[in-house]
Amino acid sequence: MFISGIGSSIFLIDPVYVSEFSNESIRGTLTSGALVFLRLGMLTSYLIGGALSYKSMVYICLTLSVIGIMILIPLKESPTLLMMKGMEEEARKSIAFYTNSKSDSIVVLQEIKKIKKTLAPKKLEKSKSTQRALFLSLTLMTTAVFQGIVVVMVYANPLFSEAVPENILSAAWCSVILAVVSVTFGMIAASLTDLIGRRSLMIIFSVAAGLCCICLGTHIHLHWGPPWLTAVFVYLFVATYQCGAGTVPYILIAELFLPEVKSIMSMIVLEWTWLCSFIILYIFTPLVAAIGLGPVFYIFATYDLRRKEESMQRLTPEQLQGAIYYQRTQSVHAGETQMMDLNC
Repeated sequence: MFISGIGSSIFLIDPVYVSEFSNESIRGTLTSGALVFLRLGMLTSYLIGGALSYKSMVYICLTLSVIGIMILIPLKESPTLLMMKGMEEEARKSIAFYTNSKSDSIVVLQEIKKIKKTLAPKKLEKSKSTQRALFLSLTLMTTAVFQGIVVVMVYANPLFSEAVPENILSAAWCSVILAVVSVTFGMIAASLTDLIGRRSLMIIFSVAAGLCCICLGTHIHLHWGPPWLTAVFVYLFVATYQCGAGTVPYILIAELFLPEVKSIMSMIVLEWTWLCSFIILYIFTPLVAAIGLGPVFYIFATYDLRRKEESMQRLTPEQLQGAIYYQRTQSVHAGETQMMDLNC
């Protein structure tokens, strides 16, 4: 498990690596790709895990790991890291590789200038704006994790085993449907963020997820309906969670921090997210033994309904507008630079 944990840490490295060579206009979408493919991986494991033995599953995962390593070999090192080491020529080749252009093109020269500006010592990690953005990101991620999605995903099989009779639908297939719901509504959320807005999307679907938690908890606690309602509420909870807290905070991480500190701050926030996941799984079993499974979902719902709107109110007026303004000024500056180069 320890070695597996080290290997899975690529999930933390991937968003940072992608953000260091991707264009500002699509950086948020590309960095959130790690989350999308994580869900697709879960779906794949659910699909093949129920039909194969434990050893066969291990060999398949090992094969996929080897294929992943082979795919990574042709990739170039991050241009930001190369510039930090003083290897400007290698950084040019890296940018040319990722932008599909020549190493002496205008695009490459512009990116080199941006990286040099990024690496200038400004002590941005100690500025008030960065501290505020870090606090807001950590708050959103904490509330997202303590909404209970980790518990639902880990303990999905026992919940489905009690809710759905085996002769109707097995728990394994219920888990497959759960993964399909997670992937589908995660993609839907990505398309809704620009139509509805981050704040509205977060508040609406977080409230909806809180209500689903209440319904799920009362049904487990009081058994006021048929058993299959447990499965329905689990699916509704996962769908509403992925449309809100399961997607929006990851998009905001790519928007709140300035490029100069985005890598290290994103790493801190993601590490904190995994720590919160560990904490909630660690306390879940003794908490269920003390108060029961149903009341635990009451806690998830109460925490979610009380904290989400407060966090987004702190977020929207200043930080998000500042990030958008920065991105726009960067785009304008890049356009002006390109026109000057063309004139020359």
